[in-house]
Amino acid sequence: MIDVESSNVKILLRDFDISGLDAKEKLLRDMVAQTAAKFPEVKITIDIKENYKNMKEVLKNYPELTNNAMEAAKRAGGGNFHGKLEYNSRRGLEKSTETLVHLVQIFAEKS
Repeated sequence: MIDVESSNVKILLRDFDISGLDAKEKLLRDMVAQTAAKFPEVKITIDIKENYKNMKEVLKNYPELTNNAMEAAKRAGGGNFHGKLEYNSRRGLEKSTETLVHLVQIFAEKS
């Protein structure tokens, strides 16, 4: 009886722009090719599936969404959004809820 061993590696590639994703995918494909050349007796396959893009790619076509979200955050208060010192607390979670309520109100006001 022959035992077959296999391994799977799942990697989530993320970047702030599409060109960065393309570069990471190329790097990954190059690594697979180099490994396959070094170990020709091992079968190596790569399967790339697009999961989701950075929201910047969608939001750039709808600037009012970002503007409304910023206005809602200003109404609720907060700070350090997506910064190095970002944090959250119970009060922060309450403010997140308040921000969402304001966001719905802003869309209602502007419709």
